[in-house]
Amino acid sequence: MTSPVVDTIGLLDPATRDGLNLLARDLRRTHMGMQLQVLIVASTGGEPIEAYAQRAFAEQRLGSRLFDNGVLMVIAKDDRRVRIHTGAGIDGRVTDAVAQRVIDEHMLPKFREGEFGRGIEDGAKAVSEVMRGGRLPEPSSGEVLAFSELSWPMKIFVLVLLPVMLVGPFVPALIRWRRGGRLVEDRDTTSTRWSNNGGDSDGGGASGKW
Repeated sequence: MTSPVVDTIGLLDPATRDGLNLLARDLRRTHMGMQLQVLIVASTGGEPIEAYAQRAFAEQRLGSRLFDNGVLMVIAKDDRRVRIHTGAGIDGRVTDAVAQRVIDEHMLPKFREGEFGRGIEDGAKAVSEVMRGGRLPEPSSGEVLAFSELSWPMKIFVLVLLPVMLVGPFVPALIRWRRGGRLVEDRDTTSTRWSNNGGDSDGGGASGKW
């Protein structure tokens, strides 16, 4: 696999695909070579998705050789199956139970509505957050409260404080980007640069069907 997102059926729009690629590359760069791989196929060809994911993980050896800290997400659209497959060194964070919750709460509800890009994006973000050591976020409901319904303190928070909180942490990264610091990472599409060629999986993870 030559990039963090391999979409063999063109399921994702370019913006979603690019966002997921950046998410995975940032995770790898900042967290000891952790590797989050998304693989989208039409079908596993009759092979159980668990076996398919294990074989793909073994072939690509996701994660670092030292920490075995890779996670593979497989979506087989025509089979209506999804799998989160974890490396042997990351399943202490992304436990089987956590992987199942990501599938059940973040991915399947959106898949059932035909929102595959959003489901994959939400699932990948949730897994990435847990891989980084954070807590599993709540699933997005898609419900938006009208601004006019907010109290005045909340309006001030939304208009003034929230933008500062959101933008502030990214200022150093934006400065580095302006200086060219991210160009090599973003242009890296070779398999030797993306693959760590070392991670193993003991078959942990979870599966789901919609």
